[in-house]
Amino acid sequence: MENATDPPEKVTEDAVNMTAAAAMDTTPPALTNDDETSPSNEDGSAWVLVQKKRRTQADLLQGTKTSELQGKTTQRKPTTSRPPPLPLHDYKAILRPLGGLRLDQWSRPTLTRAIGVAASLPPAEVDRLVFRLRPEQNLAVISTPHEHIALNLYSVQHLRLGEHTYPVSIYIAAPDNSCKGIIYGVDPGTSPSELMDHLITPGHTVLQARMMGKTSTALITFEGLQVPHYIRYYGAEYRCYVHRPRKQVCTVCLRLGHRSDNCPTPNCVTCETCGVDNPTSGHSCTPKCRSCGGDHPTTDTGCPARVRPPLNKERVRKALQQEQLQRDVEHHSTPSSSTQGELQAAGPNPGRTSRSRSRSRRRSRSKARSRTHSRTGSQTPPVKRATTSEATGPLVTNQPSLPLKDFNQPDKNQGAEQRPAEPREVSWAKGPPLLSPSSATPSQTLASAPQTTQNTDPNALHELRAEMEVKLRALNARLRREIEAACTTIRQEFRDMLNQAVSTLKDTLNDTVATLHNLISSSISTLSTDIQQQTERNMQQMRQEFAPALTLAPITKRSHPYTRPSPLRSEDGDA
Repeated sequence: MENATDPPEKVTEDAVNMTAAAAMDTTPPALTNDDETSPSNEDGSAWVLVQKKRRTQADLLQGTKTSELQGKTTQRKPTTSRPPPLPLHDYKAILRPLGGLRLDQWSRPTLTRAIGVAASLPPAEVDRLVFRLRPEQNLAVISTPHEHIALNLYSVQHLRLGEHTYPVSIYIAAPDNSCKGIIYGVDPGTSPSELMDHLITPGHTVLQARMMGKTSTALITFEGLQVPHYIRYYGAEYRCYVHRPRKQVCTVCLRLGHRSDNCPTPNCVTCETCGVDNPTSGHSCTPKCRSCGGDHPTTDTGCPARVRPPLNKERVRKALQQEQLQRDVEHHSTPSSSTQGELQAAGPNPGRTSRSRSRSRRRSRSKARSRTHSRTGSQTPPVKRATTSEATGPLVTNQPSLPLKDFNQPDKNQGAEQRPAEPREVSWAKGPPLLSPSSATPSQTLASAPQTTQNTDPNALHELRAEMEVKLRALNARLRREIEAACTTIRQEFRDMLNQAVSTLKDTLNDTVATLHNLISSSISTLSTDIQQQTERNMQQMRQEFAPALTLAPITKRSHPYTRPSPLRSEDGDA
């Protein structure tokens, strides 16, 4: 017995080819202390999963030459494969971080949880998302089949990661079943609604149209995988070219794959001409590309490193063809409602009006013979079982119809194994036969006959359905554009009304302030005048009241007691 603490050996193809009996006879290893703490492992449920995986791998390896691999341990070479393609009809939301956020510095579960919280999604919906990170472009792709989840993701503007909140930008990418074309010579500044209203593309559906920045080039997104050669705008023909975008170059760090608004190093300073990091004011600047090493700036549009290969839509084309083929197969394999109604109206045992191509007529005859010969104990002679065409009345075929026969008395000249050939096309001529003779008129017979329907071409139905879907999408797009235009007009009118109300309110406030200022000034001047006059009256009254008391006797000068006697004065003080 192997020790439970030993590391498990790598499962080779020899171990995969073990039989189920040998696997059941093998005694499981003893449980360690870690295994004993988990009660789910006591019944061997984990080993059942391992055995299922091994059986699945063994089923996949059936048909290979296992005899050459016995006694050898093979190891698969590590290969760098691309991730599987995203679902074709899903909504793809593109997340662009802003404010210097680097997505590769955070784990993917942390990012998805933050996105779910910002978009107000329950955990079950977050688990159904397909989150794919593109570190070289510093962006992420989120795939979902639900429109409401895509709209919730589109409304996200901030992500809470750790202790910081980062601004982000999320937009919905064009569907996979679409292509882009460009036309030149359009008036700069044309709104998308004007482009959508006046673009005419016979045989193609326009999903979106917008101007490329401040240039005279319009970018148009078409439904399907083919760009039309010519389109009309305001009745004028324009040559439409396939849009071949170049790789983006960041003007901050001069790296390919992202723009300057979502640069992971926004504080980096790089010379756009020579590509030197942290250049000085007087450095020698010689044009040099950091992408290809050529003697041109990195942001040059003619740089060969910026050439992007054309988009490969072969996978999308094959997937669409496979879906169309699957729909055709399902349509042909499913019986129509009219056919099912006719089969149900025929009765509990209507018989078979058609036969599968896989079952031959000879096989059915042999079964009939074996069934007839097996009933040897019965004294009643075998009665021929009537088919639908024989039991219900005359039929219209490519040949003239035959009269009814009494099959209770079969023809002796006709062999037991000989049957008339089944007609190609079967339909009612006079309706089902009556049990008793009737004198019904032909019109009544035709009126009582069941109605038949002609087979409809499935390709025409698919074309009609596709045409209706295209018209519905075009109608939805037009309705969306009209709603957006109406919302824009309403917002503009509301802004104008708000500005007018604000200006009127400002004028009213200015007039009110001026009036209050004048009123306060006049009140202050009047009050000051009244105070001054009252003060003067009070002073005059006080003067009148205290005038006798303020009248004083003349003051005589008294000699100082310590005045030195003058020689010119007498002893009596006379001069």
